[in-house]
Amino acid sequence: MDNKESQSQEFTTNNEVAENASVVKDAVASQGPEKNSSKSNPFWMIASIILAIALVVVIIFPLGGGSKEETLATVNGTKITTNDLLDTLQQYYGDSITSVLDRMITEEVVGQEAEANNITLTDADLNAEVSALKIDYGSDENFQSFLAYYGMTEDDLKNELKLTTLVRLLLQGSVDVTDEEVQAYYDENKATLGGTEEKVRASHILVTDKALAEDILAQLKNGADFAELAAEYGTDGTATTGGDLGFFSYSGMVEPFSKAAFALDVNELSDIVETEYGYHIILKTDYQEATEADFDSVKDAIKIKLVNEEIYANNSTYTDDLRAKAKITNHMAETTAVEAPVGDAPVGDAPVGDAPVGDAPAGDAPVEVPATDAQ
Repeated sequence: MDNKESQSQEFTTNNEVAENASVVKDAVASQGPEKNSSKSNPFWMIASIILAIALVVVIIFPLGGGSKEETLATVNGTKITTNDLLDTLQQYYGDSITSVLDRMITEEVVGQEAEANNITLTDADLNAEVSALKIDYGSDENFQSFLAYYGMTEDDLKNELKLTTLVRLLLQGSVDVTDEEVQAYYDENKATLGGTEEKVRASHILVTDKALAEDILAQLKNGADFAELAAEYGTDGTATTGGDLGFFSYSGMVEPFSKAAFALDVNELSDIVETEYGYHIILKTDYQEATEADFDSVKDAIKIKLVNEEIYANNSTYTDDLRAKAKITNHMAETTAVEAPVGDAPVGDAPVGDAPVGDAPAGDAPVEVPATDAQ
């Protein structure tokens, strides 16, 4: 399972308790050494639909009143009412509407429990939760790529984490995560905690004919200017920039290319390197050593991450228990229960597809994806 998939599982769990060259491996019209891979994940599309439904429900039934039979539109005198819209949403999205209300109920129950315990959710609490989540992405650049991948902003993410954060604030006093455990996690995961990989900067000249590559290499060894020959002979987009590929990690390029580039000294010229894209001549122009994340900069985030994992592992029925103690009347559930076909999965606590975050257990979780702000 890759990192994105494992992160996707935890995001569901938590909310329920260089494009340097024009050539990209496995991409359209590839011509050069850079690797790129992505996987489609339906989570955010599904979550967006459900959040959109939640917004519609709030609009239809605003706090403080609103008639179910309110007219939303007319067509040649025929009314389209809020009831018509709700029926149509139910037809298209099935139990999703009921699930949205169910999550709103859970959010209200948890919000009331927090208020009873004099707990107020602050932006600092949410920022701390986001920092803990970032642990799984290694760098802010990777984290921002994750947000962009799912069409989210950091504020969107904070909104999704409100209920989860409230549950942590309610339960963290019952969890004991020691400084030794935090240090051990850091020691075991240094490579993925925000440090940087070893990187090389290089230029290349890519051609498809080996004899031409040998001729270009001979010219370079006789003193010809690399950038000029790249502009004259290069067959990929870097020809216009003197062949410059910028900085890249070992995994950022295909194996034969990286192996040759990383073995060179700065300002050293390679022999001809053959890849699936053709024949390369590589000039290494710079080098960056790998760095490790500073412990003090990540220790608080690590502790919150470990606290969350303990909470999710040992309090899987927490919100169910709170709901059981609350006096809840769900008229929508009563209305739609009659229409639900036999064999449908339960609506209340089912996860909403895959989504991003870390290593929490995949079973039952203490909270659900929030549909509105906790009160």
